[in-house]
Amino acid sequence: MLDKPAKSTNWPTRNLKPARPLDDIEPVQFHSDATFRSARGEWLRMIHRQGDPAFANMAAVCFIASGRMSFAKRAVCFADQNEIAAELGWGVATVRRALDLAVAWGWLTKVRRPLTTNEYRLSFSRSVWATIELEFTNRMTAWKLEAAKKRIARDAFRSIRSDHMETSDMSEPCDQVRSNGAIRSDHLSSSGSTSDDPPQPSTERLGEGEQDIGDEHEEKKAGHDVIAMLGRGDMVEGQRIASSLAPARLAYMIDLAEREGIVAAATAIVAARAAASPAH
Repeated sequence: MLDKPAKSTNWPTRNLKPARPLDDIEPVQFHSDATFRSARGEWLRMIHRQGDPAFANMAAVCFIASGRMSFAKRAVCFADQNEIAAELGWGVATVRRALDLAVAWGWLTKVRRPLTTNEYRLSFSRSVWATIELEFTNRMTAWKLEAAKKRIARDAFRSIRSDHMETSDMSEPCDQVRSNGAIRSDHLSSSGSTSDDPPQPSTERLGEGEQDIGDEHEEKKAGHDVIAMLGRGDMVEGQRIASSLAPARLAYMIDLAEREGIVAAATAIVAARAAASPAH
């Protein structure tokens, strides 16, 4: 059998240079060491925001080249391709292509002086800079809108679950109602009680209903305080407040903490519940 030809490992190359030569390239302006460092930082940020991962080599070479520049050197450096290749562990041809790409996009400009071949200075293209700024703004705006939608949906879900849990707490069946909805017969067979008995007057004093509502509000507020304090790491204060809450509210808070992934909070609330009711 004939041996199969070795499979080529060369990836298809892309032309990463601009569609047309740029005619609006100008040097980066600065007038002191501080303004040079600031301008160089903004220049590097714009290169990284160019977006395409294929520009990673160009960005790395620009970072190294700009690190060898200073205000005293008028933002000019000698980019020895062999030295950069040794520093990055790349081939010299890879470094050369990255430098050529940086020149094509206007990020570096070759210094035209006699007997110089590898001297570069910081520069930029106004049209490229404006395009990158616009695309970056659009990306961040889209991300913020998507994050806001997710946050609103998450908050709505939490609110619905919270309302559902509170409704479940208030509508728990009494002792005389079985789990399947059947009514126990003990209150029907009690001596001296018939369906014709007149209703017994309420023994609740005026204002007790309002007091219960106020207590429930304070208990709900305390529950939020517990979650907040445990989230900040104040376990002692959180357990102190949790120990004063009703068992139903503590059970709801444990469920909430577990759903939110606050494992430490759930553990601390469980400990507080055990401390509040040692009989259980």
